Amino acid sequence: MRVLATADLHYDVWRSRRPAEQLARRMLAAGGDVLILAGDTAGIDTEKLAQCLHLFAHFTGRKLLVPGNHCIWVGPCQSSWDKYQNILPRVAAEHSFEYLDRQPALQDHVAFVGTMGWYDYSYRDQSLAIPQRFYTHKVAPGAAARLPCYQHLLDGYSDLSPQAASITARWMDGQWVKWTFLDPQVTRLLADRFAEHLRWAADRAQTIVAVTHHLPFARMLKKTGRPAWRFANAFMGSELFGQAMLDQPKCRLAICGHSHRADEVVVGHVHCVNIGSTYRHKRFTAFDI
Repeated sequence: MRVLATADLHYDVWRSRRPAEQLARRMLAAGGDVLILAGDTAGIDTEKLAQCLHLFAHFTGRKLLVPGNHCIWVGPCQSSWDKYQNILPRVAAEHSFEYLDRQPALQDHVAFVGTMGWYDYSYRDQSLAIPQRFYTHKVAPGAAARLPCYQHLLDGYSDLSPQAASITARWMDGQWVKWTFLDPQVTRLLADRFAEHLRWAADRAQTIVAVTHHLPFARMLKKTGRPAWRFANAFMGSELFGQAMLDQPKCRLAICGHSHRADEVVVGHVHCVNIGSTYRHKRFTAFDI
């Protein structure tokens, strides 16, 4: 079985559009039995998502999809949970993609089990000494000081180091993702569902391929001295998803994206591959299973 996987096409971003179209043509020419999109296919505009999925209309095998954090971005008075649970599965089905967050896919002896994943701040860099309230709002202290709507995070507190106070990064999920739950609650809910799907697959398949958007292992975080990225690592994922894979011996391969950094690690029995697409340079990887 030949599996083609890509991630982070960001088709709603102008500088990503032509590279995504070129990548789709390369993947169609390569051919395969299964095609996987591992998140951040498009952003707020679901029409752009539909247009991107249409690029793969002539792929003759099965087509599988998990969303990414950008995929659940919404406008005012909209719900990211509704988009995740209802709108994205419908758009996927209209273009013959199976939505792995809803249910696994079986192909011969292989089960494909997927989840968007999420983050619970367990990947945050403790050495930055940034209090959790800033991660909850997804804004570093230096940025909060510049933005009136976040200055309440600073008022009355004296718990910031000079290093923390100088970091001006923001994580834009804070503006565009509208949950009714806190991030750690979302992470636990999705991790529990993922674990349930893995158990289901273990009863029915010889091999499991896991697909997430967020990073399932802390070893895949960017190692950098840049304070902005060290802050952003908190939003890269959670090892709850990696642990769910490690709990299933049949899970041998995992595919992810999100960090825009190509990487491979082996953790226990799981070989995890980050596709590594950036906004301008798109990649895909072929696996023979």
